[in-house]
Amino acid sequence: MADAHDAMRTIARKTLIDSGPLPASKLAAELFSLRRPPSTAVADGLLRGVLAGDSRFVRLSDDIWTFEVPERSPLQDATYAVVDVETTGARPPDDRITEIGIVRVEQGQIVKEFETLVNPERHIPATVTRITGITNEMVSNQPSTLEVMPIVADMLEGATFVAHSVPFDARFVDPQLEEATGEKLTPKRLCTLRLARWLYPDLRKKNLGNLCRHLGIHSKGLHRAGEDARVTTQVLLKELDDLAGLGITDWNTLQTKIPPVRRRSMREPLVYESLEEEG
Repeated sequence: MADAHDAMRTIARKTLIDSGPLPASKLAAELFSLRRPPSTAVADGLLRGVLAGDSRFVRLSDDIWTFEVPERSPLQDATYAVVDVETTGARPPDDRITEIGIVRVEQGQIVKEFETLVNPERHIPATVTRITGITNEMVSNQPSTLEVMPIVADMLEGATFVAHSVPFDARFVDPQLEEATGEKLTPKRLCTLRLARWLYPDLRKKNLGNLCRHLGIHSKGLHRAGEDARVTTQVLLKELDDLAGLGITDWNTLQTKIPPVRRRSMREPLVYESLEEEG
């Protein structure tokens, strides 16, 4: 049910932004696909059941509903580098990057994009090629990690590292970045998968494809680094908006709301500052 309510809130948000404030009966008819607008009392009850909990939906005194865009929060105005990598497999350092895409976001706006195939200097298994479409021939004349990572370092500078499953992307980027430039990733990281698990608990699968459908985000096709990074950016921006609607507007509040991740090794500390998602 919460999954359906999430989708309806997305529709209500778009409707009220596009049309401006609407009477309760008209908004309810739109959301519930009713042939006739219900009475104001019925409509108001239906809307309260769906829109409750999101402070951006406001019922005015004359039975009019509106969507109030809050002032931008520190989280929304922060600088992010949204990263996606395609690889030869799942186990670095034996497996390496074959493609990387990065989208840099500043104050809610995309300011720079970078994507390139990378020569991993090792064989790409056929099983991986069937998923990504990246062949050994495609990467044979592409730049090496050593050539690419200085550009990556520039894209990441001063930004929070974001990915849809941060641990996977970080464990490829971090060592190869350090190997090529001597620099390490920022400890400040944000996982859109982990945020999705907290924000949309009743959405059964939180992979990018399902999230795109749930959040109304168009994708040209996944499993290529550039497009995945662009889609993950749109997911991030929507998640930041939804967090703001719940009153979560800064990094410290976010840390207190989302429970810490327990590492697989019980001897390792809980991770708060990176907000990573395990597995």
